[in-house]
Amino acid sequence: MALVEVNASRFKVPYSWVNGKTYTNVSSLDIFRGAMSVGASDNLDLLAYGWRYLGAQFFQSLVTGLLVTSINGELITSSAFENKIQTEKATATYWLSMALTKLTAERRLRVPWLCHVDRLIKKGVLIQTPGTNERGDLAGRDSQYLWHIIEVKGRSLNISQDTIEQAKRQASKLTDVSGKLPATASASVVKLFRKPITIDLIDPEPTPEMKISWDINDSRFFPAYYEPFVRRVNISSVKSTRIRGLQYSLAAIKELDQNLWVGLPKIIIDNPQTAIDVASTLYENEQNQEINISPDYGQRLSIGYDGILLSDGFPEVVN
Repeated sequence: MALVEVNASRFKVPYSWVNGKTYTNVSSLDIFRGAMSVGASDNLDLLAYGWRYLGAQFFQSLVTGLLVTSINGELITSSAFENKIQTEKATATYWLSMALTKLTAERRLRVPWLCHVDRLIKKGVLIQTPGTNERGDLAGRDSQYLWHIIEVKGRSLNISQDTIEQAKRQASKLTDVSGKLPATASASVVKLFRKPITIDLIDPEPTPEMKISWDINDSRFFPAYYEPFVRRVNISSVKSTRIRGLQYSLAAIKELDQNLWVGLPKIIIDNPQTAIDVASTLYENEQNQEINISPDYGQRLSIGYDGILLSDGFPEVVN
């Protein structure tokens, strides 16, 4: 466990409470879970298509503790990360930035369900304005049925102000999600070169000269979001346990030669639309500030507010 710094700014009412500097505890399992759940473009959707693509090296390195480390309680990139060749470093930077943005969204913005836009387009959940590729990387919804857009820029070296401004412009171009303004449209600037690793989450003003719209099929979002996890559980030898008052079904991830298990609450497997109730249960149980940090299992267990669980070893009952 180690601290990551989050600096949120420019959020307006009713999200002004997000603004300010905070610190959040992050483990390697948290990052692994975040990267899996946020997904990516088709050929990097690892749960859906196996672990044989570029990201496999990232995940193998991460679960063996090679990419990040803790110094004086702060999360920083490791010497193994710094010494990677540039192509490998770029892949690792991409996944780390996406994963840390996912964790920031669920903890600061209270957006449990954040997904790569490419995946939603492929699944027919999201249709965007014809003739444009200008959009945020990630789309997410919260328990109030509101949509949130995030453009991610991650760097392992110093990041220029021009890159930050580009992220803000790209995030602000989306003006219409199913006929309404997005609740937030943020730029997530992930500074892996900082100690601790720092995420700047900025909600810029809309760009009035642009008119980019998305039509999102709300009823198909949850099935698409959970589909790779449900498929993994359904095709695997499953074990059950009870965690945080929810009955979980878990399957081993055998491809990485690690004792890792991924799971979902059974009610989500049976009906993904129950995800709202699951998130409410998990958000209400905040005695540890972040539910994914279990006092019983420490770094061995990571649970997202979306209900997705990743465990190092099969977890017995966790109250």
